[in-house]
Amino acid sequence: MREGKEKVPKGLFSGKRDKLIGETLRDPYGRCLGTVVGFATDTKNQVSKISVEYGSGEFVEHGTEQLIIENGILILRPEWKVNAEELRRDMEISKRRMSALQNLYAAGKVSARTYQELSEEYGKVLKCQEEERARLMRMLEGRNGELSRQIALLERLLADAEVQHITGEISEGEFKIAASSLKSGLDRALQEKKDVEMDLESLQLLDVTVVPEKPPSPAPAAQKPAKETSGIFPQQPPFPQARAEAKQQPSNLDQFVTSWRPQPKQTAEKE
Repeated sequence: MREGKEKVPKGLFSGKRDKLIGETLRDPYGRCLGTVVGFATDTKNQVSKISVEYGSGEFVEHGTEQLIIENGILILRPEWKVNAEELRRDMEISKRRMSALQNLYAAGKVSARTYQELSEEYGKVLKCQEEERARLMRMLEGRNGELSRQIALLERLLADAEVQHITGEISEGEFKIAASSLKSGLDRALQEKKDVEMDLESLQLLDVTVVPEKPPSPAPAAQKPAKETSGIFPQQPPFPQARAEAKQQPSNLDQFVTSWRPQPKQTAEKE
């Protein structure tokens, strides 16, 4: 927001509503839009909307969120500018949320089910914001085209006025009046076109976060290193292997039983 400008807080005109009626409303580029002829209040009795009679005789209501004050002058900000700023803030928040969710899942701090539910919820919000971004971009492109045509017309009219002044078709005073009006209009159109193109570029540069169809793989759990066995006791083979080896190698008892033979009986000698 430019220096000297401030948003109109709610309740600014409380107690001063007599000064609000009849106030001239302008746009940020100095164009006179119309005259304030009424206002609406909210439940707290604060001004929430103003009613303006435009030069064409049309009556329009504007919310206070579009209003700013510059050097005591009431100014109406274009709707596209207010919406573009709000959309940029909302999309940045949505992208940060999605990034934080992905990091939490990758770190194993949220379950796959929770990740899927939240990512779908955030994805719906991002989709709506992307649709709003496309709508605003079309609006800005249309306004940019109108301003380009208006600038071309003003430049041609100014050139015609200079030619007519040189040829004596219009007087010096008439030329000054025409040139002053045309130059002011040209300056306003050029400034607005610059702002429109800046906002259009900022919307084009907004990266859209794509919601992955499958959740990212969580980080693998850290495995503890195997403890080294002491050299005091020999390392024992696995249990199945020990049983197999035990079957192949007979024990000392088995060897004794196998090798044992009964002693032959000795006949007693007769005395």
